[in-house]
Amino acid sequence: MTEEEYIKQQEDRDKENLLQETLNEMSDIGKTEKDVVFIGNGECTCMWYEFVILADRKYDSGYGGAEVDTNLVVKFTDGTWLSRGEYDGSEWWSYNTPPTPPSPPRTLTKLFYDK
Repeated sequence: MTEEEYIKQQEDRDKENLLQETLNEMSDIGKTEKDVVFIGNGECTCMWYEFVILADRKYDSGYGGAEVDTNLVVKFTDGTWLSRGEYDGSEWWSYNTPPTPPSPPRTLTKLFYDK
């Protein structure tokens, strides 16, 4: 192995494949590609088969600048969705569920914290 190949191998070791990351997250929450309604970013959408092509690429998910569109969501048939989380360049998927009213219902009486 050349020095150049070794350096590339070390750089790739620290990178994440967006498609594999997405599949792993979906598996963790019990979802498959059959549960996907669409993938989008608020302006454009794509179907699962298109996402597979676009997402099958490595990126640096560590600290620095975000590399994956932070508006990206994966919407599922049950109304839940994945959204991108980012802090100081570190990136991940977050699982979201629609809000539900409390049970039993209670009346909201204030909107501000007491000082």
